[in-house]
Amino acid sequence: MAQSISRNIQVSREDLKMLKCSNPECDSTIFIQVFEIGIYSGLLNPTGQDQMIQIPKITCIKCGNAPGKPEEVKKEEVILN
Repeated sequence: MAQSISRNIQVSREDLKMLKCSNPECDSTIFIQVFEIGIYSGLLNPTGQDQMIQIPKITCIKCGNAPGKPEEVKKEEVILN
């Protein structure tokens, strides 16, 4: 039987590369999780009923765009809640 090993790793914020918004005019590093909702047709679903499917997405809290590529952020630019 396989055993799982759990370890607590201490990570400093200075060691992270923060994601920035992909909108060059925004440059925010704060994102929220939102959902797209699709309807899976009952014609395709084995149950014969329409089904709502949630698709999680991450979006910028300021402008609504997706995150861009990781970039280093100066310590004073990081906003802590």
